[in-house]
Amino acid sequence: MALIISPKLLHLLAEDEGVILIYYLDPKQIPTIGIGHNLRANPLPGIGPGSTITLERAYEILQTDLAKVVVYIEHNFPWAKDLNEARQAVLISMVFQLGIGGVLGFRRFLKALQAGDYAVAADEMLDSLWAREDSPNRAKRLSKMMRTGR
Repeated sequence: MALIISPKLLHLLAEDEGVILIYYLDPKQIPTIGIGHNLRANPLPGIGPGSTITLERAYEILQTDLAKVVVYIEHNFPWAKDLNEARQAVLISMVFQLGIGGVLGFRRFLKALQAGDYAVAADEMLDSLWAREDSPNRAKRLSKMMRTGR
């Protein structure tokens, strides 16, 4: 099975990231637009302070960003294709937010996930600075998805 970019995943990311159609600085002062698109890491021609985009364009950018995330996941975690849709969505969401380097730091989580020990993987997600300080609500929700597979 291939990694799935489903409408549910798009909705999940729009909910978690927010949909902001004007250039802004996120809480870490990273220039951002649309649905969590990091303009520092992935500049867009003609987009800078004061720029706005349409909702349609925000989703187009998100699709492009997610296509890159899927390539990173397939390269680094080839076993992820065997996860169910909900667990794939968790991994994709985490790589989207934290980057592949950030997720590679979750070594015990990845080991448990690869082994199919979803309860341990869910616990490891919550045992992190990401869950305690950066995105506690998101981490709790994604951890529940990991644990239940729904």
